[in-house]
Amino acid sequence: MLVGFALPLLGASGAVLAGTGAARLGPAIRADFPLLEQQVHDGVPLVYLDSAATSQKPAVVLEAMARHQERDNANVHRGAHALSVRSTDAYE
Repeated sequence: MLVGFALPLLGASGAVLAGTGAARLGPAIRADFPLLEQQVHDGVPLVYLDSAATSQKPAVVLEAMARHQERDNANVHRGAHALSVRSTDAYE
């Protein structure tokens, strides 16, 4: 068991979020998830709690996935061509 050890909590911008207080931490984390920007039921902010089946992705992950699909989409460890090599390198 680790006692007295904590990693800093970082937002998509790389800013340290830990220690900012609960009142400001929620909006900072929500800002990293584009899906949570929408409002439902008469302007109430969306709250997503069903993470057992599908987890929502922060903007930096969505951007990395789009970049991969646009430039390097190929099977990992399955080829010697440039796309497969880049996909394998990114995977590893």
